[in-house]
Amino acid sequence: MNTRFLLALLAALILAAAPATAQQNNGWTIQRGGDETTGKFRLADAYLRAGQTDRALGLLEDLLADDPDSFPVYDKLKEAYVTAKRFDDALRLVEERIARTARTPNLLAELGRLHFLDGDMEAANEAWQNALDAAPDRASTYQQVSAAQITARLYDEAVATLIAGRERLNDATRFRVRLADLYGRTNKHELAFEEYAALITDDPQRLDFVQSRIGQMLEQDGADAAFTAALERLIRREPLVLPYRELAAWLYAETGDFGSALDAVRALDRLRSEEGQSLFAFAESALSAEAFDEALAAYQIVLDRHADGPMAPLALLSTALLHERRAEVNGERAFDPGGNRIPAADYDESLARYEAFLRGHPTHPNQPIALRRLAGLQKDVFRDYGQAEALLRDILLRYPNGPIAARAQLDLGEVAILRDDLVAARTAFTSVEEGERIGEAAELARLELARLAFYEGQFETAKLRTQAMNRNTATDVANDAIELKLLVSENTGPDSTNTPLRTFARARLLQRQQRPALALAAVDSLLADAPGHKLSDEAHFLRAELLRALGRTDEALAALDAFPGQFADSHLADRAVFTFAEIHERDLADPQAAVAAYSDLLARYPGSLLAPEARARIRRLRGDGV
Repeated sequence: MNTRFLLALLAALILAAAPATAQQNNGWTIQRGGDETTGKFRLADAYLRAGQTDRALGLLEDLLADDPDSFPVYDKLKEAYVTAKRFDDALRLVEERIARTARTPNLLAELGRLHFLDGDMEAANEAWQNALDAAPDRASTYQQVSAAQITARLYDEAVATLIAGRERLNDATRFRVRLADLYGRTNKHELAFEEYAALITDDPQRLDFVQSRIGQMLEQDGADAAFTAALERLIRREPLVLPYRELAAWLYAETGDFGSALDAVRALDRLRSEEGQSLFAFAESALSAEAFDEALAAYQIVLDRHADGPMAPLALLSTALLHERRAEVNGERAFDPGGNRIPAADYDESLARYEAFLRGHPTHPNQPIALRRLAGLQKDVFRDYGQAEALLRDILLRYPNGPIAARAQLDLGEVAILRDDLVAARTAFTSVEEGERIGEAAELARLELARLAFYEGQFETAKLRTQAMNRNTATDVANDAIELKLLVSENTGPDSTNTPLRTFARARLLQRQQRPALALAAVDSLLADAPGHKLSDEAHFLRAELLRALGRTDEALAALDAFPGQFADSHLADRAVFTFAEIHERDLADPQAAVAAYSDLLARYPGSLLAPEARARIRRLRGDGV
């Protein structure tokens, strides 16, 4: 259907809905305030939105002739004239309304806007001055005139109007938000900041609003430096005003200067005589932004200055989380490629702090969280499966109900896998599936049961289990289930024994059990015995991961570098580029090469699911802040 047909149909429908007695004069007889008037107005609006302004004008002119006092019709007709660039008609319309009503500031301000659009700046300024003179002692007058000037993008003129209003009204607090916005639009950021700072002084409860508005301006060139400089001058002049310190802490963090933000928060802690609340909140924010040094310093101040306060236990637990997270980001390992235990500064410190929290705060409500995190370290990092199992069973004994118990049971299943006891693993996962039935823990258990079937070569069972999973569950779980289902569906054969897929499944299990040498031997066997198999891309990618785990970094990089060209259509091509970049970042500590590789991923695979993480890592490596 074309636009003309749709509009004709709309007109027919409106006529059909109108009273029969009203259908005269070519189908239209104006009934003031009736259904037909409304229908005609709506049809005119439809014409305008369809770009058929001339048709709309005829309808609107008829409506206004019937009811000259109708503001909606007047306003719609005026803008239709503007759209058609019939400025003389628009000006005449406004002048007629002024004659019918009064010389109000609002109508005179609109008259000025129309003169501006018509290219007559002198007449526009005259109309705006007339508007100001009409009611010079009302704040709304200056708001209406400045609004018309803003619509005309005459920002400096709007600023002058509002400043004149302040002077006339003898009220320096007037128009702060609009002035700040106008200063921001014209890149006068320090003047904008002065208005926002004064707004906070007038009402400290508006701090969140001010942060929101400044945050919108920070992308403008030079805004961050201008705001920061103005704020620092203000604090030097009035160092004891708490809202200024709060704004400073926020602004420094927002622009990535976490060191200065920490100084501001430290001052807040003293000025408010707090027990570490602001310091803790800042540390959590800095940790999320991976500003590890500043976050750790803030947590430590809480522990030193407020050791007996309510925030100290939380700070201690968070330092353990911080060391664990920093170790992950830096690619720290507790074992060398040969399986020998080596120092791992952050992981070792994380373990010590979890243990300190558990000893020092035995009744704290976060005990189960700390127990599970510590068990995870023992399981995944230090490979002490006995200690991990003991901690997890302690959770089940002390906290037998709730989500933490289900998670601990899942972790016990993984410990069993690491010990190559797949029977015990199945028992643990089945217990969670049957106990929870719905929810993320239940879906994770189903995924793990599908993986067990895959590891054991029961491919049809693995596929059926993934098909039965809830597709609306957590994204990572659903994606992993889909990936496993596709892996099985697309790579069975060529013989009924599915030997290549069985070998690959065995390699995957050995990789999960942190036995990379045995896994690599299995993959090499697969590639030698079944060259050109549909599994080749999966096998080559797994081989690169295993080479990395074995410390054969150059070989891993070479394999990953060749992968996108060798398997251009593989769903793993973008992941190969990402892993190539990650090795440079975490294994080789070469940020420049890592940035180049992550940028390569964004250029080659802009729609990749890994693109957001690649951008975040580029920003961190470049020191771009948050």
